[in-house]
Amino acid sequence: MHKAILFFIHHSRINHSIFLLLILIGLYSSFKISKEIFPSFELDTITISGGYSGASIDMIDLSIASNIEDKIKNINGIKELSSSITSGRFLIRADLKKNADKDRVLEDIKDGVNLAKPTFPSDMNDPIIKTAIFSKNLISVAITSQILSPEDLVVASKKLQEKLLTIKGIAQANIVGDSEFFYEINIDEKKIEALNISHNSLFSAISKLSYIFPIGKIEDRKQVYISTANGKKNLEDFANTLIHIQNKTFRLLDVAEVKKRHNDKSRLFTYNLKPSLSINIVQAENTNAMNIVEEVKRTLSKNTNENLNYEVYSDRSIIITQRLNMVTSSIALGIILLFVAMSLLINIRMAIIITLGIPIAFLFTIIYFYIFDFSINLISLIGLLIATGIIVDDAIVISENIQRYIEEGKSATQSAIDGVSELIKPITVASITTIFAFLPSLMISGTMGKFIQLIPIAVSMTILASLLEVFLFLPLHSKHILSSKSKSLSWNKANEIYLKMMRFLFSKKKLFLIFTIFITPIIMVLMLKQTSFQLFPKFDSSNINISIKANKNMKLEESFEIMREIEKDIMKNKEKWGISTINSTAGFRITNSRSRKQSPNSIYIQINLHDLIPDDFVNLYIIPSLNLFETSRERKRSISSRKLSKIVKKYIEKQDYKNKYNLEYIDIVQNRAGPVRSDIQIGLSSNDNSIMLETLNALNAKMKNDDLIRSSFISSSMGIDELKISLNSYGESLGLTEADIGRFLSNYYLAKKVNLVFEKNDILDVRIQSMAKNNLDSLKYQNIPLNDGRMVNLKDVVNFKTIQSFEEIIKTKGERIFYLYANVDSDKSTASEVLEKYKKDLEEIKEKGIKVILKGEKEKNQELVRDMKFAVLVAFTLILISMLYMFNSFKQTFIVLSIIPFSLLGVIAGHLIMGVKLSMLSAIGVLGLSGVVINDGIIMMEFIKRATNIEEVFHQAKLRLRPILLTSITTLIGFSILIFFPYGQAILFQPLTISLGFGLFWGTVLNLTYLPILYISVSRKFK
Repeated sequence: MHKAILFFIHHSRINHSIFLLLILIGLYSSFKISKEIFPSFELDTITISGGYSGASIDMIDLSIASNIEDKIKNINGIKELSSSITSGRFLIRADLKKNADKDRVLEDIKDGVNLAKPTFPSDMNDPIIKTAIFSKNLISVAITSQILSPEDLVVASKKLQEKLLTIKGIAQANIVGDSEFFYEINIDEKKIEALNISHNSLFSAISKLSYIFPIGKIEDRKQVYISTANGKKNLEDFANTLIHIQNKTFRLLDVAEVKKRHNDKSRLFTYNLKPSLSINIVQAENTNAMNIVEEVKRTLSKNTNENLNYEVYSDRSIIITQRLNMVTSSIALGIILLFVAMSLLINIRMAIIITLGIPIAFLFTIIYFYIFDFSINLISLIGLLIATGIIVDDAIVISENIQRYIEEGKSATQSAIDGVSELIKPITVASITTIFAFLPSLMISGTMGKFIQLIPIAVSMTILASLLEVFLFLPLHSKHILSSKSKSLSWNKANEIYLKMMRFLFSKKKLFLIFTIFITPIIMVLMLKQTSFQLFPKFDSSNINISIKANKNMKLEESFEIMREIEKDIMKNKEKWGISTINSTAGFRITNSRSRKQSPNSIYIQINLHDLIPDDFVNLYIIPSLNLFETSRERKRSISSRKLSKIVKKYIEKQDYKNKYNLEYIDIVQNRAGPVRSDIQIGLSSNDNSIMLETLNALNAKMKNDDLIRSSFISSSMGIDELKISLNSYGESLGLTEADIGRFLSNYYLAKKVNLVFEKNDILDVRIQSMAKNNLDSLKYQNIPLNDGRMVNLKDVVNFKTIQSFEEIIKTKGERIFYLYANVDSDKSTASEVLEKYKKDLEEIKEKGIKVILKGEKEKNQELVRDMKFAVLVAFTLILISMLYMFNSFKQTFIVLSIIPFSLLGVIAGHLIMGVKLSMLSAIGVLGLSGVVINDGIIMMEFIKRATNIEEVFHQAKLRLRPILLTSITTLIGFSILIFFPYGQAILFQPLTISLGFGLFWGTVLNLTYLPILYISVSRKFK
């Protein structure tokens, strides 16, 4: 390194050329790099989803889900298997072990599903098996028309969908509210009986009307492929097809009503009270959100149609722009404040050199991100903002050292060489220890770890980039810019005060060390009792969501009408609540446990809000003036989303929608960060469902009356009735079997697919059902064919029994579990405190023989503690090895390391002062603090260990006063924006910077006082 420094100082043209080239590459990378609000990433989860329309929960569980679970449960690499089963559908989730080979597990699961297929219904579509990905919709397009029919609107939306999918960077474009065409054949049984033909013969004949498979290939003088015409090409021709059965010839329309229609829609959608279709666009990984949105808008403008209206909503590129502006403006403000502080505390020439290194280090980091396909997003930018305060340390120490040699009379060139060379080892080790402190947070497992992994990566890469800048480029800049004429601000007065203080503390060293070593931990414990912990802080959201579950027997169209009435009421408060738009879906909802439910009685209303007006001068005036990206959204809302959620909830209760529309459930869905489904998740498992549900309902009723809890609900209630048919003795005597009856009736009531036909460019299903399908009485009088050709009424040969099944079954490791979800009012309490309050209730439940499973924040807290213990151990080991290399002394190493635990006093005090709860990100901050706080300790120890007497120790410590205070002050300035003026989703990271900022403040005090005093006290040469 020393030779490289000499080379770059003496070869200035090469130095400047490389410097300029790296800047140009960095600027190019910053324009080309992907931009998104949060990074997309694969979860350590593989999902298997599918279903069979018309099948009950028990049938889906027994014939499909349980069989799949049995075949894949022992696959190596799967940590936990859980299932969610609803009427007609299932979702199996395989959470993987850490470091499992995801591709291998995926292939093993596919093999297991193939083994389970023989038990599936013959016409069931194959389950979808895929790796779960953390991603969100980028933009949505609402499509409305006052002229086109619903069918034509679907066709128009699919054409637009095809064009949108050609845009580079779009992973998915999903239509909400559409459905597929198919041929529906409604059999008229009276006509079949009149013709005296068998049902099975008719079904067989219809299944042979089209053949879509290839016949083969002939290779004669020329090659020829052979295939059929694939059935009739329009509805009229299809209906007029001749059928030949039992020497009888008739047309299909003689015995059935033939329609070409859409599937029954599973969802109905509105945008700003207008019935619509919506295309939700998902951004592909590592792509530029702003470019995609511009291309989408360009495509829409090219496809204008007087019969269609396109309205863009939920445009996350605007949010991305705002978040980029927020963080980049904070970084810019931090750099400006750092420049001003250094100009005042040192001199303007050094301020220029030091400040110049910050954007250069950022550009180098962006080059790294671009090469390795990382994106610019809120997480990576927060990492850069944190690094702003850290990377100036090295520049200050080196430039201050160079300036000191210049003031002593050395030439600029020699001062640059000596100033850098003297500090190569301590600066390198100090930087590496900081990196070693942040990197172990990559060991945090699961979604939480993936969510924050770019913070340690960004900080580490920026520190390495800063090292490159201070060793190779800063010395040359110092040679040209620093001068003996540009004197630094005199620190003589500060030095005198510091020496007096050190001599006083040394005279009371026993008392001082006793206080620091023994009293400080006691104070920390007392302070901890005054604090509380929550996994992630709450933040102001851009929308409020209402989840509604109507009566279980309600049809989709009825749910849609209820949704529209509630929408109209909400829009009456548009100005008062700061509403920008509203979009709603019938047939779908997201619960407070983040579960997605699809059923005719589900409703989900999303209230999109204007931006919140900041309540501090910095975010209101200063930060916007430093914006790098244009944004068109206005800040009109004066009420935070958290307060507004409570207002909307009270409004809903006042309107009494629950009783007015006979709703089972209506509540506000809380927006939250992190992987936790809800604050509290209590699962109960028992062989006796009645006792378990009774217990769960009682606990839920108690929580609903608890003012510490904002909302609570049970995962599953009783669902739609199921009619069980069993063969009676008379039916058995006639030779009927359960399979005979099941197969016969399923042809009428399952709308089974019996064939496929080509129509123009589409492939359409052909489905058969009875005209009387939805008439329960007609089922009982349905004629069942016997083997001898006679017919018998169903009611005469079977017994009917109505049973109630659950709305949903949730299983973990094959065990059925019913959950109670609860979200805590974070202004009043935390999940841990509320669970402690219900500890006695849970013990009483266990005494009943019911198994209790605690998930939610408690489960994630336990995982975090486990991961953090390992991360701390790794960080401590790496830092220890680095410092032993630096000092080659256990004594000196442990003196510096002892700063870390005592600096936690600042962390706890900082959270109390700022009124912020401790969180997961506070823990990440503490991990990073261990590296940041000992940087100054390393430099201090490097100087004081040269002393041969006590007075010389004080003199060497005095030489470090200015650089230590300067580095600490500038680092604190870098953290100050996030500590004191967080805004929007940046509030999530406030605890992290509180840990770093306040911990560093107290650590600086310890480095300047405790470290020299302890060194003198334990060093033998001063005895």
